[in-house]
This record gives sequence, structure tokens and C-alpha cells, in this order.
Amino acid sequence: MGPSMNALRLAGRRLALCFGEAAAGFEADFGFTWRASPLAAHTLANLEEEVRICRRSAMPLRVSSEHCENTIYPGPACNMQFRFVHDMVHVELSADFDVEGELAVARAHQRRILSYGFDEHSLEYQMITADTAGQTLLHD
Repeated sequence: MGPSMNALRLAGRRLALCFGEAAAGFEADFGFTWRASPLAAHTLANLEEEVRICRRSAMPLRVSSEHCENTIYPGPACNMQFRFVHDMVHVELSADFDVEGELAVARAHQRRILSYGFDEHSLEYQMITADTAGQTLLHD
């Protein structure tokens, strides 16, 4: 039998806290935040260019607002905040949007979760793995 809905919700809230802290770190380091948008970068080159513009202007980075309901996070805003972190990790790693790049970003998210004291057997680790690496492999 799998985890209860309460356990899943609690793990989702814990992940939201972890990635909320990561988002705040990126905001402080880069000098901009994020905003919800139906239009977001679809290639690494486009994302890197938008990050350059945001750094110069302090305008918020556009983060996809599509398909943000019914995720592992407590609500759409938490999911988009995770997407901001996800996009910034793409830039940090110069990881393309192909399978190899997405899996590199997924591994970075796994390392972040481990750095918060969760282990590979935790529900949080399993959820972030399914949400990132799992989706990448499923949609390839």
C-alpha cells in the first residue's frame, strides 16, 4: 500500500518550503524574481537571454503558468515557484531542455533535497524524482 493522501500533502508542503528557500536564494543572487505567464522560454538559449534581460532590468522571469493545478505542490503558486528554481538550475548548469539536460537538472533537485536532510528513501525524494526525472522519461 502506498502513502496516504495526508503523507503526500505533507511531503508536498515540505518540498514547497525547500524550493521556496531555493527561489529566495536565486532571487537574491540574480536580482529578480518570477511571474506567471502562459509564455515562457522553451529553449536554453531563450531562457539564458531572458535571464540576461531580467538581470539588467530587474524584471521578473516569466515562468509557465500552464498545467499548475493538481501537482505535488500545495497550489499553483508553489508549483510555479518550483518552475522558477528549475529554470534557474537549467541556466546554472547550462543544461539544455533535452532528456540529458532535464536529467541533469533532476539530479540537482535530488541533491538539494538530500541537503535538507531527506534521504533517498524519503517520500520527498521519491516525489521530486517522479516529478522531474519521471516526467522527463515518460514524455521522451
